[in-house]
Amino acid sequence: MCGINHKEDKTSSYRTNNIEVLSERLRSLKITNKASEEISKWLDEEMSIVPTLANENIQATMLKSMILDLG
Repeated sequence: MCGINHKEDKTSSYRTNNIEVLSERLRSLKITNKASEEISKWLDEEMSIVPTLANENIQATMLKSMILDLG
């Protein structure tokens, strides 16, 4: 035999592959998390605009009805 422990090589290779797979998954999770944060931030901004627009529409409708009642 040539003195190489094939079992150690296989275990070392297995660990290296596992580390690479885990690193790739971690990278993917970080990207997903960042995208999720950005979407959440965007939704918060959009949702803060909706009540304002709804309130403006209600006020405009009320003003129109008040003007129509004057005649």
